[in-house]
Amino acid sequence: MHLFTYGSLMFPQVWTTVVRGEYKKQPARLHGHQRRSIKGETYPAAIAASATDFIDGQLYMNINDEDMQRLDTFEGNDYEKIEAPVTLADNKIVTAEVYLYCHHERLAAQDWDVQWFEREGITLFLTQYGGFGR
Repeated sequence: MHLFTYGSLMFPQVWTTVVRGEYKKQPARLHGHQRRSIKGETYPAAIAASATDFIDGQLYMNINDEDMQRLDTFEGNDYEKIEAPVTLADNKIVTAEVYLYCHHERLAAQDWDVQWFEREGITLFLTQYGGFGR
């Protein structure tokens, strides 16, 4: 099974904390959704949106069942896993699992800033959640 990631799991420092296997990844786009900040959190939410909205992220390929269970535990009850089509760089469309955020009342008005997370937020995130599964 494939997994489209759009937040902390796009980053190897987080991904390798959660999963045990090694997986190929490639850039992908999820149409019809927005990536938003969550009030008081460093990680983002994906929510359904208009057909013109999209999220750029990473698609991890052929994840084994054990690692999918670890990912489900990592994401917890705040996210619902769905299947959705994602578009690869060569315009090929594949079906992938995606975690959508359930608590819309906690969403901030602004989009999640990927560059900020890469620069500063990842350190805060790993301090809070980096011990997962170890």
